[in-house]
Amino acid sequence: MGEGISLHFVTRGASSSVYAIDEREVVKLFRPAVSGEMIEREAWASRRAVELGMPAVASLRAVTMEDARGLVYPCVKGRTLLAAMRKRPWLSGRIMDSMARLQARMHETPATSGLRYLKDVLRTDIIYGPGGSALKVAALERLEDMPEGGQLLHGDFHIENVMVDGDDLKVIDWSKAALGDPAADAVRTEMLMRFGDGPEDPLTVLSRDWAARRWRASYLRASGMDRERLDAWRPLVALAWLRSRKPIRQRAFEHYMKDAAGKAGLLR
Repeated sequence: MGEGISLHFVTRGASSSVYAIDEREVVKLFRPAVSGEMIEREAWASRRAVELGMPAVASLRAVTMEDARGLVYPCVKGRTLLAAMRKRPWLSGRIMDSMARLQARMHETPATSGLRYLKDVLRTDIIYGPGGSALKVAALERLEDMPEGGQLLHGDFHIENVMVDGDDLKVIDWSKAALGDPAADAVRTEMLMRFGDGPEDPLTVLSRDWAARRWRASYLRASGMDRERLDAWRPLVALAWLRSRKPIRQRAFEHYMKDAAGKAGLLR
């Protein structure tokens, strides 16, 4: 791939594969179905995050290799938080605390501009996603009253998108970034922790629910955010996620969403 360049496979994700170019750089090559808009958003958001002082990994340049679009990044030492937890499971609580404190610090950065707004993304996903019409109408009405916000939000903040090397944490994969209220981003993390892609065996489910509770408690302490702010966003983010989420723990997620909607007064 690429004249005079020998690439070495590193890892594969849902939308891309990562290859090492040399000891200093890697290239993330996207699948053909990934839009140019999404690639440009990831590149812009990763660079803007670094400019705002976040511990992100900024894209260096865009490339095309054998008709595959890609982004070049500097090599990042270490492993994902998921790999770190698997290697030393007795440290999982401390890892969740570190992850929560990191996200809280990211949410304290000044408002910015130049990117799509999360409320617009949620509105589109609710309109075109599944779900009862009465609930969707109530959710859309409530969404209009929610704060716009202007912070740069990662949008996919979970244990496989944070790299750790000693005490150094780096955030990768900014393709779902948007501007908005940090509480909505926090709720998204909670859902990914519990209901994102992964095994569904009883032991894993218990571990994921425990990790989400530990993360939430640590995030609320670190951010000083009121629990009610998460409660307000929870049914809206959950309903929007129905448009694209895989049916992982589907019955549990549906119960989670119904409970959140009921507490928010959206069930009529």
